[in-house]
Amino acid sequence: MIYEHRTYTCEPGARDKLRDRFDRHAKHLFRRHNIRVIAFYENLQHETGEFVYICEFENEEAMERSWENFSSDPEWIECKRITQQDGPLIREIDSKVLVASEFFPFRYE
Repeated sequence: MIYEHRTYTCEPGARDKLRDRFDRHAKHLFRRHNIRVIAFYENLQHETGEFVYICEFENEEAMERSWENFSSDPEWIECKRITQQDGPLIREIDSKVLVASEFFPFRYE
């Protein structure tokens, strides 16, 4: 398994719109395209808003295929168009691909 750590930095004033887009639209599209979100966080100390989430994939090929399919999904394209009519919601996206270390347990017991 691999894990992708994604951080979305919001444009000023876009935090609530982006939160709504994740909640009302992205969640079911993630499931449709085998993007398994195992944790989702909001940075409450960030000035304009920051969302951080971790996805689990079988391997890098599966991750790339899932994101390509998600990005080209007509429902996603229309959702993005509608939700960005007043301007972009995201200032920056940071993505890191991670693997669990052998020396530290993945889950506490």
